[in-house]
Amino acid sequence: MAAELYLDPMLPFCNWLGLSTDRALAIVFDRAIQLGRGGARRWIMDVVGPIEDGDEETLQFALDSYGFTDLRQLQAAVPGMEVDGSWGPNTHAGLCWIERQRSDDDPFVIMVPDRDVMLDMMVIASDGKRWGHRVKRLRDSADFGDVEFDL
Repeated sequence: MAAELYLDPMLPFCNWLGLSTDRALAIVFDRAIQLGRGGARRWIMDVVGPIEDGDEETLQFALDSYGFTDLRQLQAAVPGMEVDGSWGPNTHAGLCWIERQRSDDDPFVIMVPDRDVMLDMMVIASDGKRWGHRVKRLRDSADFGDVEFDL
């Protein structure tokens, strides 16, 4: 039941960010249980997202650079994303997915951290929080094989 309520609904979001290993999914699952699915998405994007809240200039630059006229076009280009025209954690993660699809020859539009850097950023952001030890323990655990899943 926990997987159905807290993990399964997070899988598209994880896929968009490239958080698709057993270790990354465990950290996301922990955050979803602690903060709820919406809270986990917001926290993760606040920590690892390349566009700060309210930075309309960078968002517009990214949309223009990818050839999108608005958020609806961006959302329609991301597999499994709801098209509602709203900026939020899912759309932010979808923008990261768009950047991750570019070829190595294409210039970066926005700097999306790789998975290991994202996980390290989450550990740093959770330092000093009463639950932060869990994120660090999951990040450092030898129990994970960093197995990549096809989400």
